[in-house]
Amino acid sequence: MADDDRYPMPRNPCGWYGVARSAELDGRRAVPLRYLGRELVAFRDEQGRARVLDAYCPHMGAHLGHGGTVDRGQLVCPFHQWRFDGEGRCVEAPFAKKLPPARVACHTTAEKNGIVLFWHHPRGDAPSYEIPEFPESDRRAWAAFSECRLRYRTHVQELRENFCDESHFAFIHAQGAPAQIDFKPDGPRADLQSEVIYRHPLGVLRFDTRAQMFGPGVMVVRTLGFTDSTAIALSTPIDGEWSELRLLFTAKKPRFMPWLALLFRRNIRARAISDLRHEGEIWDHKRYLARPMLQAHESTTPKFRKWYQQFYEGQ
Repeated sequence: MADDDRYPMPRNPCGWYGVARSAELDGRRAVPLRYLGRELVAFRDEQGRARVLDAYCPHMGAHLGHGGTVDRGQLVCPFHQWRFDGEGRCVEAPFAKKLPPARVACHTTAEKNGIVLFWHHPRGDAPSYEIPEFPESDRRAWAAFSECRLRYRTHVQELRENFCDESHFAFIHAQGAPAQIDFKPDGPRADLQSEVIYRHPLGVLRFDTRAQMFGPGVMVVRTLGFTDSTAIALSTPIDGEWSELRLLFTAKKPRFMPWLALLFRRNIRARAISDLRHEGEIWDHKRYLARPMLQAHESTTPKFRKWYQQFYEGQ
């Protein structure tokens, strides 16, 4: 697929990207993936670690994720049963008199918060930051994550920059006024704080929102109110034209009525998906302006872009 000329920056910023949920890798199946313009396959090795390899068998080009299986932690090609370990090394080739020196590219992975993360750097540099464990992974205190996956014809930067657009909150998210955002960059991490105001028939509802961005691919948005709710947003390039937004929603269990967390989770998920579909119609057709005509109160976008530029260094 041809590159999308609406965006002049590189398509794949450096960083960690969430490419699967931990539960998707059950130790028996090979899972095909397509991200960052590459065909990939994920599985669990003999030690139960999540692994991500390039997808094509070096023997005759079969896709290891479509029909491939996992046996004793080894990835088995569906075509000629060649086997590969977690490092991508060929460990068995039926009928071969000598083991071929074949290898499939292996990518750096991590597993945090029930998410399989894939590290991308065009020069192959080692990870320069880590994704921490989030308290929302504690099922005793928080409802199980509810997931949705959306695809947009846009650059992955757009999915993060949107969160720094003060004015759109008044129109897309029905807050009645532009958001006031406090943006604090800290290396590959950035913290944002804002007040969310909703007009309701019973009055004005105010919530404190605190977000943390970890590179271009992972963001955690926490909303504090009657009950605390959280959305983990995973933004990942698919190819030269499309990006994926995978959202994991949860809510904190009230002390005396923990079942209410499921109701709160359902409500925030429904509202978010409705807003994101509206935004998606805009993202699918807009283009990046290097010098947007910003108003005086729209001060966060330039700060965000300066911070985000680090993920394009060397490209």
